[in-house]
Amino acid sequence: MKQYLNLMRLVLEEGVKKEDRTGIGTQSTFGHQFRFD
Repeated sequence: MKQYLNLMRLVLEEGVKKEDRTGIGTQSTFGHQFRFD
């Protein structure tokens, strides 16, 4: 859970805001992923 929260903090602090077709937009960073078993 701590890894997830750290990634969300990174996205919120350093992420790039992008517009999308819905008009809501997204905020993202490049090159991060999670794996679940």
